[in-house]
Amino acid sequence: MLVRHRNPEPRPSFVFPRDGDKPLIDRYGESGYDFTPGDKVDIRSSSATSGREGPYYIQAAEGGKYTLSDEHGNAAKGGNQYAKDELVLHDEFGS
Repeated sequence: MLVRHRNPEPRPSFVFPRDGDKPLIDRYGESGYDFTPGDKVDIRSSSATSGREGPYYIQAAEGGKYTLSDEHGNAAKGGNQYAKDELVLHDEFGS
C-alpha cells in the first residue's frame, strides 16, 4: 500500500511504503494510478442531485482502488475502497 503525505507542492511526491521499505519519489502517473493521495475528488452518485458526492481527498491507493479522507485527514465513508471509475476530480466551480 502506498501512502503519501499531503504535500501542497506540485508533483512529484515522496512515497513512504508501509512495509518499511525505503522512501521514494513517485512522479505523477508513473505508479499506474489516476489519482494520487491529496487529490480532491467526488464520488459519482446517482442519488445526489449533482450526480456527485463530496468533496473528499484521496488518502491511499492500493490494489487499483482508493480510500478517501475528509479535509482533516480522517478516514471517510467507513474506509471503503473505490475504483477509479467511481471517482472524479472535484470541480470547485461545479460545472
